[in-house]
Amino acid sequence: MTGAFRHVVPGRNYEDGMASVYAEFARRRGWLKPDGVLTSGAYDALKGRARQWAGEDRTKRAHLNQQPGRPGEPGGHS
Repeated sequence: MTGAFRHVVPGRNYEDGMASVYAEFARRRGWLKPDGVLTSGAYDALKGRARQWAGEDRTKRAHLNQQPGRPGEPGGHS
C-alpha cells in the first residue's frame, strides 16, 4: 500500500499518508468512531487557517518549535 505514496512523496514522509488511508478505511467500516466532529463553520475556519499557514515558507526548526496546543488550552484555537 505504501508504494502508491512512495513514488510521489519524498523520503519516508509517506507513512503519515498511509495512516490517513487506514484511518479512513476503518472509519468507513465503523471500526473507528470519532470523539467529535467539526461543525461546518469550524471546518471552514480550520481550512482558512491551514491554507494561510501552508502559504508561508518555514524552516523545519520553526515548524517543530510551534506548539499550537489543543482548543481551549493556552496556545490552542477555539
